Amino acid sequence: MTGASRAGRALIQRSKRSGEVLEPVPDEWRTIAETSKVIVSWPVWRDPPAAEPAARELSKDKLHTRAAETTEFVVPLGEKDGPGLEGVRLRVSAWAYERERDVTANLEVSGGRSFVTIARVDAWPSDPHVNTRWRDHPKGRHLPGIIDGHHVHRFADNAPLGRPAFGPLGNLPIAVPVGGGIRSFRDFLRTVSAEFRIAGLDDIDTPEGWRRLI
Repeated sequence: MTGASRAGRALIQRSKRSGEVLEPVPDEWRTIAETSKVIVSWPVWRDPPAAEPAARELSKDKLHTRAAETTEFVVPLGEKDGPGLEGVRLRVSAWAYERERDVTANLEVSGGRSFVTIARVDAWPSDPHVNTRWRDHPKGRHLPGIIDGHHVHRFADNAPLGRPAFGPLGNLPIAVPVGGGIRSFRDFLRTVSAEFRIAGLDDIDTPEGWRRLI
């Protein structure tokens, strides 16, 4: 039995004593999180909702307004040196016209009618992350209460909290700081590659809007 499994069983036992029924996460999610993966097709950044005038012609106020629009790419994932992975994808989002702010990567799996995020990396976040469920976690005493900077919501850290931790209300409540920091978009990609076990991310370009900024 793995450490995560032992921790999950301990939490289930505590939940039963308190009368709470803990719904476990699907076994296939753990398999996906631990599998070495590759991107199946080359990512293409989606244009933001509104057409962008040339950045040079924007006033500071207009540029700030444009920066409130996001861009993203979604790319399917396959198993490295193995068969494909059905319903597994990587989603990366960022501000379209503002560099290195609120850049997020999500490892997503099919959850019926929609996709479920089972791990997330948040770089240059605008707000600190608060580990609100740290007291419920088997290793809670070792978790920082507040993380003001880059952090990762790992599948293994959130799985002991059960299936609700992966829903919209749970939103992967447990996170840890990114070791070594993130100094560039390339660093961000390396972090995502290591955390999600996805090869082939190093050469992905920054959003086109970043390259147009003065």
